[in-house]
Amino acid sequence: MKPTTLIALTAAWMLIMFFGSSVPGFNTSGITEIILQTLNKLSALLPEWLRGNSPISVDSYSCFNMVIRKIGHFVEYQVFTVLLLILFTNIKNIRHPYIISGLVAISFAFLDELYQSTVPARSPLVLDVLVDTAGVLIALVLIRITAALRSD
Repeated sequence: MKPTTLIALTAAWMLIMFFGSSVPGFNTSGITEIILQTLNKLSALLPEWLRGNSPISVDSYSCFNMVIRKIGHFVEYQVFTVLLLILFTNIKNIRHPYIISGLVAISFAFLDELYQSTVPARSPLVLDVLVDTAGVLIALVLIRITAALRSD
């Protein structure tokens, strides 16, 4: 893949992440509610012994809201890290693409949380940076392990 295409893909992902951070907090709860409704519909398709006897309740909404958001942070930064790693491994003069990819992704996570402090009804959370960092590190470790297994 051409470096310009890789740069465009990475920049597009960064824009998607930026857009997600730009949504005021009171609007994002609607997205989670749609996800929960979808999960309830999907769970209704499962056998009763597997799904239990009740749908996801309003009481458990805040727990699911947090879990869904943290999974989103984790996955979005894994994708970002993969894109950065592919980009940096395709640039000839980059000596440590794993380290640079990790540092760029973690720095972006920190800056993204700072930016969220300027968005209405949003605030920066250290927990989000930690979840993002976990996504980055796990992606890099899994890629490294996979590469090592393939070379054997």
